[in-house]
Amino acid sequence: MPSLRCLCVLLTLLLAGTGCRPSAPPAPPSTSEATPATYAERPVQALPLQGPLARPAAEISGLAWYNDWLILLPQFPRTAFTASEGRLYAIARDRIERTLADSTAPPITPRPIPLMAPGLDAHTPTFQGFEAIAFAGDRMYVLVEATSDDAMRSYLLRGRMAADLREARVDASTAQRVPMTTDLPNMSAEALFIQHDTVAVLHEANGQNVHPRPQSLLFDRQLRALGTRPFPTIEYRITDATAPDSAGRFWAINYFFPGERDVLQPGPDSLAIRFGTAPSPRRSAVVERLVAFRSTPGGIVRADTPPLRLQLGSDGEGRNWEGLARLGDRGFLLATDRFPRTMLAFVPRPAANPPAAATDR
Repeated sequence: MPSLRCLCVLLTLLLAGTGCRPSAPPAPPSTSEATPATYAERPVQALPLQGPLARPAAEISGLAWYNDWLILLPQFPRTAFTASEGRLYAIARDRIERTLADSTAPPITPRPIPLMAPGLDAHTPTFQGFEAIAFAGDRMYVLVEATSDDAMRSYLLRGRMAADLREARVDASTAQRVPMTTDLPNMSAEALFIQHDTVAVLHEANGQNVHPRPQSLLFDRQLRALGTRPFPTIEYRITDATAPDSAGRFWAINYFFPGERDVLQPGPDSLAIRFGTAPSPRRSAVVERLVAFRSTPGGIVRADTPPLRLQLGSDGEGRNWEGLARLGDRGFLLATDRFPRTMLAFVPRPAANPPAAATDR
């Protein structure tokens, strides 16, 4: 009579031959095949404005901090560039914080700042407006968009802000042409930030089908060209960026209006593939989000932080966000141009995100 051990071996061989095996727990799904999770949208709190800047014609195109003043840059600071004076606008930080704390606070009236730019039309032919602004102390840097023979052009200029906000002055003779890396209608250099002694300029379109090798363009504080460094491929438009913190981290607006699909020719959305989508795309193709980056010596890279998707209205209508600034650890301030109307808004930072550095406004 065979031993019990032999019978066990024989039974195992018979089961293997017939394809019958004891059941095993199911293997976990492959990470590459897993469906990305849906993440929550961030609420958008509008801050009421009044005065000239509240009109749609203001077309806010950039935000930046100058000391404890939020500076708002209109795309067209003056209506006729044969004149020499336009307007920037400023809002005190504590006024913004009081409005956020009190829903019954009266509308904010931004303070006008005379903007002097004599000779700007001569140095930036076929001017089409200001696109971005940044500060390093009292020194002010601005991006200007222009056209020539139906081709887009961008210029980087510097100037100075008076400490008492009495005036801001752009030195038109400092205008440096920013090389175009794409040839798309109404798409040019759109954002800039200052890190140490370097001014970095970002282009608007950096998708895989319109820009095979995205780059940021570098200048020193005197606007001498320093070359380029890599920028990540990212679909849709980049329209403004915050100042970087001490570790080089910054955020940028990433916006998509479906009417620009033929121009931008968007490829697969790598951010949605990696981090998932928010509820809004189920009712709207509009994309409104803030994306985290890091500026490193080897180039600009996307940070591991998930993007912040902005909550759309019930109609799914997009808002052309053109201005972005951090509000310390609390979150972000954003501004639109005239579509669908002039808006200044606050978006809170998720609690899970690391706080901004102490130098962030």
